[in-house]
Amino acid sequence: MLLGWIKLHRQLLDNWIMTEPEALSVWVRFLLEANHDTKKKMLNGSLVEIKRGQLVFGLEAFSARSGVSIAKLRRYIKLLENDGMINRLKTAKYSIITIASFDSYQSLDRQTTSKEQSNDKQIATPKECKNEKNVKEVIDHLNLVVNAKYKHTTKSNSQNISARLDDGYSVDELKLVINSKANEWLNDKTMAQYLRPSTLFQASKFQGYLTSAKPVSITNKPKGFTQ
Repeated sequence: MLLGWIKLHRQLLDNWIMTEPEALSVWVRFLLEANHDTKKKMLNGSLVEIKRGQLVFGLEAFSARSGVSIAKLRRYIKLLENDGMINRLKTAKYSIITIASFDSYQSLDRQTTSKEQSNDKQIATPKECKNEKNVKEVIDHLNLVVNAKYKHTTKSNSQNISARLDDGYSVDELKLVINSKANEWLNDKTMAQYLRPSTLFQASKFQGYLTSAKPVSITNKPKGFTQ
């Protein structure tokens, strides 16, 4: 029997998964079943290290435990992978699923109260101030292009943008990716949901998006494209 508890951040309320109850149940089960500490396990005769934030996954066994059909599991796992919430390493017999940012949300540190946060507030550096301004510019551009209302003050929206800026990418390059992917996805009901900061600026995907990005001509805008 697994013991202990997990944390659920309120940012989850803003995530697409809240509109998919079964997907939410899969996500919570992943969090519950993920290793709290790194351990070694015998799998098909081999000793495998399962790290903190990882779990061994098999479609049939997980479907039996969760009550979610295999077909739906495949769909939800693909969505979670595309959104950068999990990484999946496949083998012939099983998969190792890694929960992204597991330590960021499941650490044992107690929550900081608003009063403590106020007392601990540090003076922002010039770089932090510049990043905040640039993050806001990128978010504002995304909102304009896809007719959304993302807030630059929300960590889940700003962290990937700030990280890409720290990697040396320019604001114009981030905007180019927004324009390019909006042109590809905005009128596609399946893909339009990925026109959000957590997907567009994900570390593992951004360079590929930028490499394939092409300037969008005035006459080639999708319906609703408002650049």
